[in-house]
This record gives sequence, C-alpha cells and structure tokens, in this order.
Amino acid sequence: MRNVQGPTDLVVQVDRGDGEATVTVSGEVDLSSSTDLRTCLRETLGEFRRVVVDLGGLTFIDSSGLSALVDAHRTARASGGVVVLRDPPALLRRLLAITSLDSLLVLDPPATPSSAPSTDGRG
Repeated sequence: MRNVQGPTDLVVQVDRGDGEATVTVSGEVDLSSSTDLRTCLRETLGEFRRVVVDLGGLTFIDSSGLSALVDAHRTARASGGVVVLRDPPALLRRLLAITSLDSLLVLDPPATPSSAPSTDGRG
C-alpha cells in the first residue's frame, strides 16, 4: 500500500494485489493535484497491466483530472493493459458523457440509463 497526499484535498492510495493494483482516489482532483494523480497512475502502470481506479471518494474533478485519466488509459493501452474506472460519482459520469469519454474509458460498472434496472445482480 502506498499513500500520496496531494497539495489540496486529494488522497491517493495504491493497493497491490494478484496481477492488478487498485488506486483509490478521495477528494478533489484539480489543476494543483492532477499532477500527483497522473504520476501515481504512471508509476502504478509501470508495475501492473491492470489498474482499477476506485473513484467512490471523488468529490470534484476538472479537465486536468480528466486528462490524467485519459493519459493513464492511453499508457495502459499502449502496453496491452487496461485502466478500469470503478464507482465514478455522478459528477464524473456527467463529464464523461458530455466529453464522450464514456465511450473511450472503461467503466465498472458500465454506464446504463438511469431508468433501466440493473440486470447484473448489483441492484
């Protein structure tokens, strides 16, 4: 496990498991903290081909944060890996939809229309 405390209200924790790492992001990802997230993701992708980014604790993200996620996605794809965004909050889902990044980035669970009930047993 590795913790990174950013210059603002950003906490990034890396947990290494069997064949994958989980990067848990809590707080705000903005211009002043996105560099910390980008660096952490690059370092983690240097060790693992599959990286899950748990965004359940994310409270804010701007375009520099989105850029860090896209950069991680491209880095992983270039080496045959994958970055999976887990539990993105509604604010991030809206940004991904507006920017069409929801069709580029891998989301877990995948985006579904809010009116449709889930069929995968998750609720």
